[in-house]
Amino acid sequence: MVIERRLAQGYEIVCSSGHHFVARRLGPTVECPICGETAVTTDLTTAFFGRQVAAVGD
Repeated sequence: MVIERRLAQGYEIVCSSGHHFVARRLGPTVECPICGETAVTTDLTTAFFGRQVAAVGD
């Protein structure tokens, strides 16, 4: 599961099964409303901001 981007409505998230959904707020965990996959929000945000920093550094 990854955070694709920040939107005005919340966060666009894609689970490992390829389901796209928008989470208005991020709690301790995120759950895909279609398949039920869960992820810890701190892991998702760390990876998201790590990709942002890497993109700026290129």
